Amino acid sequence: MDAVAVTTFILALIGALAWIPPILEWRRKPDVQIVSSEQIEVSYMAFGGVLNISCTFASFQKAALIESLKLSLQHEDGARLEFFCVGLSESATAQSSSGERVFWNKETRGHALAIPQDSAVEKLVLFRDRAQSTAVRRFYERLVPLYQRLQANEGATWREAMRRTPEFDEYLRLVQNGQPWRRGKYSAVLTARVRGLSAPIQHRFAFEFSDADVRVVITNLEPLSRYVTSTLLESQPTMQQPVPMLVYPARQIEDAAPPA
Repeated sequence: MDAVAVTTFILALIGALAWIPPILEWRRKPDVQIVSSEQIEVSYMAFGGVLNISCTFASFQKAALIESLKLSLQHEDGARLEFFCVGLSESATAQSSSGERVFWNKETRGHALAIPQDSAVEKLVLFRDRAQSTAVRRFYERLVPLYQRLQANEGATWREAMRRTPEFDEYLRLVQNGQPWRRGKYSAVLTARVRGLSAPIQHRFAFEFSDADVRVVITNLEPLSRYVTSTLLESQPTMQQPVPMLVYPARQIEDAAPPA
């Protein structure tokens, strides 16, 4: 082999070797880990059960994009609940030079979360009960044409006519009876789908719900009923939607068996 051929071969080999790092970088997968806080927020509203949990999302080896989050719960008696993510929130407090404390909060309705390589991002993840939320939304879609028809046909007495309809009572019962929380232990699986990974990642935990916790949540049922009544019977409701009555069950990582 002459010198020119040898030189050409060496240069070609060097060029090929130069592609190895980019190829390895392209083939590398993010290593995403989730660490949750020691407390969770549990509540109930007209759209169903509420569960908010503060999590730290970390990605190693490569930047990551979490595209979706969901939460599955299983009560100790085997009953299951499915929750969907409705948004992400973050907050912070700071003290100004004058000594005044400033509170800052940002809430997004998007579910995607970008995590830089070898970094961590902390977010409060907002979850809602899928079954109850879907049922309320579908039933409310049935109420809208009824609401409009009564206004057109009954005139000034449409409110009394609405109150007498079986749909009105059914909607109130749907809101009041949808409260999903019961005393006992819940095991939970938080599932995150990460772009570029063939399988979702999971974070498991468990928490105990006491009788006192249930009583706190139930205290929101009466103002919810009043709000629903006000919404259905008035063109401009006089009361605002009640704030969720939150409880904070202690979280227990140990022996957090996954739902079967």
